[in-house]
Amino acid sequence: MIRALLRPVWRTLPRRALAACGGLGLLLAGIPRLLSGQPDPWLCLNLLRGAALVLGVGLVFLLDDPARHTTAPVPARRPLRSGLRMALVAPAAALWWTVALLLVPGQARPPAALSRWRRPRSPRPPWPPRPPPCGSRTGPSRGRASRRGCWSSP
Repeated sequence: MIRALLRPVWRTLPRRALAACGGLGLLLAGIPRLLSGQPDPWLCLNLLRGAALVLGVGLVFLLDDPARHTTAPVPARRPLRSGLRMALVAPAAALWWTVALLLVPGQARPPAALSRWRRPRSPRPPWPPRPPPCGSRTGPSRGRASRRGCWSSP
């Protein structure tokens, strides 16, 4: 079934919208190379975010299915056709993102992996917060014993 759908789904891909959004996204990602001086890492990060957003707008056009307006019966349901479109475009989107990352100068390029795993975490208070001891002046009873006891659960 999927092999029979490959050719019709490939023909109905919105190539113009994908190419326009992909080109505009790569143009955004390449702006730091056009600037003189040292590239700012924060600017490069925001430009990469904008490029990803522009590509996302282009990928939204994949959800538009031209076969839904026809009265002829379609051999497969709409989620299958949309999933097949996404599967056809996923390798090109991964290649696009690789090119967008390589367009950013190396000294300002954000790390490719999740950076929060590399840096040490800041100490956080334990969750949930522990209740103050009985008789303290910080709780809702303000030093008086409440009807249910000192911070007892209902």
